[in-house]
Amino acid sequence: MGLRLQFLSPVAVLALAVLVGLAVGSVGWALLIGAGGAAATAFFFSRNAIRRLDELAGMPSRPAALSYPLLEATGTFDEIDDAHSTLARWLAAERLTIERERTQTDSQIRMLDRLSDGVMLVDVSGMVNYANVAAATLLGGRNPVRGSFIAAVRDHEASDALAECLAYGTEARRNIDIPGEDRVVDAIFARVALEPAEAVVVMRDVTELARLQTLRRDFVANVSHELRTPLSTVKILTETIIDMGTSHPEQLRFLEKIDEELDSMSALVEDLLQLTQLESGRTPLRRRETDAVELVREVEERMRPIAERHQIALSSRAQDERIAVHADERRVKQALINLVSNAIAHTGGGGTVQLRVARCASDVRFVVADSGVGIPEDDLERIWERFYKVDRSRSRPGTGLGLAIVKHVAQAHGGSVDVDSAVGEGSAFEIRLPLFERSD
Repeated sequence: MGLRLQFLSPVAVLALAVLVGLAVGSVGWALLIGAGGAAATAFFFSRNAIRRLDELAGMPSRPAALSYPLLEATGTFDEIDDAHSTLARWLAAERLTIERERTQTDSQIRMLDRLSDGVMLVDVSGMVNYANVAAATLLGGRNPVRGSFIAAVRDHEASDALAECLAYGTEARRNIDIPGEDRVVDAIFARVALEPAEAVVVMRDVTELARLQTLRRDFVANVSHELRTPLSTVKILTETIIDMGTSHPEQLRFLEKIDEELDSMSALVEDLLQLTQLESGRTPLRRRETDAVELVREVEERMRPIAERHQIALSSRAQDERIAVHADERRVKQALINLVSNAIAHTGGGGTVQLRVARCASDVRFVVADSGVGIPEDDLERIWERFYKVDRSRSRPGTGLGLAIVKHVAQAHGGSVDVDSAVGEGSAFEIRLPLFERSD
């Protein structure tokens, strides 16, 4: 019986009583009995409906309701039972979906726990919601779950990188020295959810790699330092012999060649020392407010004689009369000189090299553009590597460290480098450094 018929049942009972009363000639008693019957009928159906509605309302909160029998004994006879049956089917389907997702999640967690790399899931408030076994091991056996990320790693630079990742979605990478542990961890930050924001932190133990890199830097620095003195001595002796003169032209030619090679070796030693200092961070940058426009003009004046010797037109251009940059003037000047020297070496006679500097929204950009031979696309990603040369024959002069030094100078300032080049059309190298922010 549908709900409409149930609602009309009391009226039908009352109407039936009136008809009976009219038939027997006692309408008053018929109305009284009909009213009582109608009230009893209404109470029965309403109580039954309320009971079943209460059951229906409580189904989602009762686990047993997920397997509620679909009224097999009584059969479906009104809209409440239809809703009851439909909800039971829906809850059963939801239970199956939840069980499948739980099984999948458990499988993923077991897989993550088998990884040798640490994995942490951090929410927008910086709380660690999940960490696998490797993460706890890398953190010295401390379980970081339900604690803050900064309390787990105690590294403010890593915490800042995580905050930036959560806010803007920018991926980042940091080396973290684990407190209380003789361990270095390489951490990668990536946002995996936006609303609410969540980030995954993948950590790998690079302690041995860091130790080997330190050994390599120390070895290169020590060897380079020890080579300085004998190279200088041989250089002086060679120049003295050349100045003394010789009657044999072949001997003079050999001495001049030795002198050239000594210059190359000395330049290599100096570049190695400079690169090692930048990599190790042992020599702090002497940052101060520096006029980028004046810096570019000084580099132009210093390199102009070399450019003229190669018949190359060297010029500079600035967006403003003065552009303040927060930088170590000596380091940035050396980086620009390296770029200009590189441009001159790869530009033929009659070509042009231009230095440009401009202020952008958040940084200052130095550009060294040339009309030289250009760089093949396959080499663009590797030109910043140490000792890498586009010229496979190594016939061009240079140590192969100039661009590596430029990159490390930019990164030490919190900046970056870029290059745009095409074969036969020239190249444009760019250094981006932070603007000078005056603190009042």
